[in-house]
Amino acid sequence: MAVERKRRQVARMRIVVAIGWLTFVLIILAGVIAAAAGYQILWAKLGIVSHAALLLAIFFTISWYVRNISLRFDIVQQALAAIQERLELRSSE
Repeated sequence: MAVERKRRQVARMRIVVAIGWLTFVLIILAGVIAAAAGYQILWAKLGIVSHAALLLAIFFTISWYVRNISLRFDIVQQALAAIQERLELRSSE
């Protein structure tokens, strides 16, 4: 039950990570377009916003990675518990 809940969390975090990086790329692209069009003030402001978007994207990526590793450990632990249960059943026969 807990493994399935974590699996859904990891899937949702993967979507959040993709949105975070896509947002960062779009802000950078908007900044490049603004700079090419001669809007230097907008370009400077988008540069600041892009730093914040980058930090958020990195934070989301690290969070997804940690949750993914935790999920893998839970899956392995669940498999080992099932194996131990089978071995105990066989030894009691």
